[in-house]
Amino acid sequence: MSKQEYTITVYTENQIGLINRIAIVFSRRKINIESLNTSPSEVEGIHRFTIVINETEEVVRKLCRQLEKQVEILKAYYNNNDEIIWQELALYKVPT
Repeated sequence: MSKQEYTITVYTENQIGLINRIAIVFSRRKINIESLNTSPSEVEGIHRFTIVINETEEVVRKLCRQLEKQVEILKAYYNNNDEIIWQELALYKVPT
């Protein structure tokens, strides 16, 4: 299996120190995080972590299972780039 880019989406409760515990899971497995984004989700009190890594699907599957064992993590999903729909938005200021 070859490595490819995967996007992991993790839904969590809002707890202090949770981002550190998530990062420890990646560092123990020696996985480099390409991108990390954190934001509130559509549900109040639930936050979304979007993590991009380059790994094999088997490693990503095991990683999601390990993340879900954390008490504060509600659900972890993974997708490759073919399954993700990208959207870009631009705002232009036009003098009238």
